[in-house]
Order: sequence, then C-alpha cells, then structure tokens
Amino acid sequence: MTVEPSVAGALRQIDDPPGIRSARTLPAAWYADDAHFLLERQRVLRCTWLAATVIDDLPPAGGWSAHTVGGAPLLFVRDRDGVVRAFLNVCRHRAAPLCDVGERGSGSLIRCPYHAWLYRLDGSLARASGIGSPDDFDVDDISLTPVQVHVWRRVVFVQFARQKLHEADASFEVFKHPALLALAEFRKPLDTFPKCRSERRGGALPMIVQLEQRRGRFERKQFQRVIQATTRRVELDL
Repeated sequence: MTVEPSVAGALRQIDDPPGIRSARTLPAAWYADDAHFLLERQRVLRCTWLAATVIDDLPPAGGWSAHTVGGAPLLFVRDRDGVVRAFLNVCRHRAAPLCDVGERGSGSLIRCPYHAWLYRLDGSLARASGIGSPDDFDVDDISLTPVQVHVWRRVVFVQFARQKLHEADASFEVFKHPALLALAEFRKPLDTFPKCRSERRGGALPMIVQLEQRRGRFERKQFQRVIQATTRRVELDL
C-alpha cells in the first residue's frame, strides 16, 4: 500500500512488540454486538478513568449540569469555591433523576423534582420531604452517591470504582502516565493552548487536541480537517 508523503510524515513509527510469535484479531461481530458492548462497558470502561467532558463546558461556581458517561447518569457540580464534584444523577429517595441530561441548574440547593428532596452542593441531604418522622432516619446519614473525579489539563475524568481518596489519586497518576510521556513531545504545555467551544455529535464527546506546532508533523490545514470530521462546529480563539 502506498502512503501519501503528507500522511507518512504525520504517522509515528510503531515497532513490533518483542516476544509475540502469533496473534489474531478480535471477531468482527464483537464490534457491533450489543451484548458484548454492555459487557465491555461493565468490565472495562467502568473500571478505569474516563474522559467525561471539558472544564469549560461545566457551569460556573454554584451550578450543576447532567451528563451521561459510560452509560451512567452523572451530575457534575461546581461549588461556591469552584471545586468540581460528580455524583450519580439519582435521588436517594425514589431514584428519580435530579436533572435531565443536557440541562443545567444553579443555586445553593439541588431539588429533586419528584418529592422535593433537597441536596447541598457537596451532595449531603439538606431536607427530606414527605416521609414524616420515621425512627432511625437522620438526614446526616444520607447523601448523593459520589463518583471519583479529577480535572487534568482542562479535561474532567471520572471513575466509577469505589476507592478511598488517596487510592483514587494514586490510580489516576498511574492512568495518566502514558499521556505524560506523549505530551513530553509537545513544545508548549497543553494548558497554554487556546480554549475551544465544541458541539457534541450523538452524545459522544469529541476529543479535541489543539496543536500549534509538533515538530513539523502536522500542518494547520490537515489538523483543521481532523477537527471538522469529529465535530459539527469548532470555534478556536486563535
């Protein structure tokens, strides 16, 4: 197969791994089989860190927005100090969604539209309505189910596995290590690149990497074609 010179210059040479004498590809049906996708989502995607959104798409301090990540309903909340948290978008009373996917809200309390239970921005229950005064019920014992969250280089990552805070921090460091090696090739830190606004297609989050230079491997026009293929509209503040 002949590769165009402009494409060949953008490709990175990947050497064959040592020690592999024989290999086979995955069965073709696995790429379109719904049952296999559900298994993969449960066994793979929900056991690692996932890129959920970018920090620029989240509401300002004192707000929240609902997203679906890995098939799970999530509520991203930014408290008054700007700290980003993530919870399952499910009320602890009757499992009603606190906010419809794609919608936003703001204020000091998050109100469930079903029975008006109120939650603070840290996920704790502020008031439980319509249940009377049952024995052994304490609002301090109830809170939204948290999801581990990390913001790294403007990308918001989540993990569904339940871990203690120090364990989650350690696992994220391991997760991002290969990315750090790849980013070492860039001349400028990724944080210094211009911000962008994007529209999602089909609910999927297009991973947009902004480049000014990468040692001559990419030309700007080629990179713009890649962006246009993954998003309907991208506005770069260049």
